[in-house]
Amino acid sequence: LRAIRFGVRYQFALDDNLAAACQRVDIHQALHRKVSRERVGKELEGMLSGTGAKPIDALNTIAKLQLAGSVFALPALGIDHVTAVEGHVLGKPYQNLDFNSDQAREIRHVGWVESQRLLQFLPAIMEAHERVAATARQEGRSTLSVVDQRLLPVAVFLLPFRTLRFQEKKKTDRSHNAAQYIFQHGIKFKTSDVRAMTLLQDQVDSMVSFLRQAADSRENDDSSVTLSRLETGLMLRTCKDLWPTCLLLATVGLVGGQDSSTDWMGLCNAVYKRILDLRLDGCWKLTPLLDGKSVIKALEIPRGPQVGQYLEEQVRWMLQNPDGSRQECEEHLKSFKRQLENPPGDVLGQSDGTSEAKPLIPTLNESSAKSGHGSQHFSKKVHVES
Repeated sequence: LRAIRFGVRYQFALDDNLAAACQRVDIHQALHRKVSRERVGKELEGMLSGTGAKPIDALNTIAKLQLAGSVFALPALGIDHVTAVEGHVLGKPYQNLDFNSDQAREIRHVGWVESQRLLQFLPAIMEAHERVAATARQEGRSTLSVVDQRLLPVAVFLLPFRTLRFQEKKKTDRSHNAAQYIFQHGIKFKTSDVRAMTLLQDQVDSMVSFLRQAADSRENDDSSVTLSRLETGLMLRTCKDLWPTCLLLATVGLVGGQDSSTDWMGLCNAVYKRILDLRLDGCWKLTPLLDGKSVIKALEIPRGPQVGQYLEEQVRWMLQNPDGSRQECEEHLKSFKRQLENPPGDVLGQSDGTSEAKPLIPTLNESSAKSGHGSQHFSKKVHVES
């Protein structure tokens, strides 16, 4: 790993004997037995950040040397209280398989090959985005959120495995994205990185669906796109400052798919510019016009869960009415209350105005179940490729 780190950084070619050794099973096992996961994570961090770092080249080298499974340890039954592993890798079921079985090995191998293939699309997408972002800054438009150039290459690398989920013995009522296991246990990255990567892998399908809807809004080769303030704002409030990173991640999945009828890179840039035009960057930091006490007083309702319902409706209204006043918002909430008390139909469904997101990355056919992201403690034991 140290050789890869500095070889990529200083553009040195790896010795043939060293490259051959990296692909040996006994070396993979020794990497597990003799090197702590913290050390693996530290070497990986050196490939992702710092002066002269080339994360895309480093990840490509890891894949070529068949070390991806040793570096990014996937969850395995019986290791660290893992009780279930389920999901798909490029459409191939990966359901509680014996980690060392030929079937499981083959599925993982196919996944890592796809990871390497997807990486090739990232440089051009990042370069095109940076030109658009630089122009926006020159024009004085607010660009609070920027692409995480450290985590994005890893997020692309893990895309083929994004539908894999695992359950733990102590928390059998819910599953977690495999990215959480890899970051928290396999490479021991900090908690903020664990949460960021898990969010990116969980939300990329929704972003793909969002981009497809934007593509449908375009007329002919028109470069402009029509975006719903509500749907766009809700998406950004979920991704927060990671939304540009998730946008590029979804674009990689679409560009790497079989659908070449759309200029996904151009669409990505058009969507980015439109979001800035709508002044939605930073919308997750909106200060409510009415707090909980004010809502209770204005609507004459008791304390309880229903207050949260009105606060959520207030957020929706504010996203759609960025220049609305407190009085206007209060009147809307009163109208909303009357609708709830005398519903003509499914009022909440009508208010939502959104449709269920579908998993539409062509190379990844399954959507992941959504779950919360807690912080778990893991032991140093890890199952790696052998």
